[in-house]
Amino acid sequence: MTASELVLRGRIQGDLALVERARESARDAVEWCAIAEALPRERAGDALARALALAGADVRVYRNVARIESTRFENVAAAKRALAAGAEALLAHGGATLDWCALADAWRAAGDADAALHYLEHARASAETVADWCAVGELARAEASARTVGERTRVVQACDAAQDLARVVANLVAAVPAIATVEEAVVVAGLLGHYEQDATPAFAAGAALARSPGEFIALARVASSDGECQRWLERGAAEGDEAMRGLAEHIARARGLRGGTDEPAEPLVMPHDMLPRSVRTLGWPHEPAALLDRLRAAMSPATLDAIASGDYGQDHAEHLAALEEIQRTGGVRHPLPWFPLEVLQLERWAEGDAVDHLARAFACTVLCIDDAGPLRWHDGNESTMAVLLHSAIALGTEAVEDVIGLFAAMANAYRDDELRAFAELGLVLAAVWRDATDPRIAPLVIRLIHDEARLREQSTRWSERWLLGITNFDLRHELWRALARAILAPSVGHDPQLTRLAELLR
Repeated sequence: MTASELVLRGRIQGDLALVERARESARDAVEWCAIAEALPRERAGDALARALALAGADVRVYRNVARIESTRFENVAAAKRALAAGAEALLAHGGATLDWCALADAWRAAGDADAALHYLEHARASAETVADWCAVGELARAEASARTVGERTRVVQACDAAQDLARVVANLVAAVPAIATVEEAVVVAGLLGHYEQDATPAFAAGAALARSPGEFIALARVASSDGECQRWLERGAAEGDEAMRGLAEHIARARGLRGGTDEPAEPLVMPHDMLPRSVRTLGWPHEPAALLDRLRAAMSPATLDAIASGDYGQDHAEHLAALEEIQRTGGVRHPLPWFPLEVLQLERWAEGDAVDHLARAFACTVLCIDDAGPLRWHDGNESTMAVLLHSAIALGTEAVEDVIGLFAAMANAYRDDELRAFAELGLVLAAVWRDATDPRIAPLVIRLIHDEARLREQSTRWSERWLLGITNFDLRHELWRALARAILAPSVGHDPQLTRLAELLR
């Protein structure tokens, strides 16, 4: 059992002996911070020291140690010593502007405004890129330096955070002439639509650049009318391989553009093609394939064989062949056919002390990627996401990093607002476990709470429980609540947004 799994279980069960056991297998600074947060003050010092020793130039670790010292143990002096150590590490390694900004924010949170200003000056002195100028609040310099769509998008994020809509629109208009790829055209068109602006120029720029079936289909997703969408889908299908033809067919069916009773064959689609980028989670990593790639690289033949045998060995050969295809290619047939859908659904419900988190995470990841695609089974993947988050934490920090990218990609791709809300709940909890000081968390929580209220008015209410009450797929509601209690508890009373979220999920 990994250190992260022991800590999570210890937090859920209130069993400090499990947390103490985690010391034997802790591998990185994140796990030592998690151990420290679960222990009483007199037993946490060594864990915090170990976290600092492993921090290197990762400013997030110093921020987290300072947060634990100041909020949980009310030791502001120790928090400042941790931040000072972080400053020394950044000076030694030539800290980047964003790192200095993060350190300045931490000093501000520790109540030392002078130190915050001092390190903000370090940030300004090291600023060279558009992202740097945005980070230090120099929006005019960022705009003057922006040349690419990526740089303009970064400025748009900063202007949006400053609630300067006029500047947002001006930068999006300036981004259109810089469009160099279809993906950039899709991003700009999506942003213009998000801010209720005319996306036609961006779409036209993408149309002029599109050459491949995948690009035609990407444009279809942001077409302004059903007719335009249909035309680009047909072009993608006509020139594409089996996977592209299948994907075009499924998008058309999902949008109600094509009827008929004949179900198309399930094409083998790569996660990036199935879960397109959108403006929903700007600033978060859009990584639909990273977790699956990590897990399939670690899967042994014996593990695949065990999953394939999940239905008492029935249809073992067919299930195994389908699982081996996913492991070999990294693609997922969409929508998932019975082989291997049945055994993946069974594997996701595995629980108990002997659960194989690698196998369970693999099953949940495939189910989640498929569920966020154009066609859905409506199979209760609200519960699957909770199980995946649990297994990702159990597997360790790298898996948590990857599940953050997957949940963000799912939130980008879902057309179902309810499922998107659950994906964003998973994103919040995974991000808090990884780094509770992450400044992207608070605005995401605010939006999630706002969206839940709207969903509650529009959807069937199965209970009055916050978010959980809008779905009748409740097999893992207690797991959602247990994860929220364990992950959010250290922030309750210190972070207003996470305190509010914990109260709602209680």
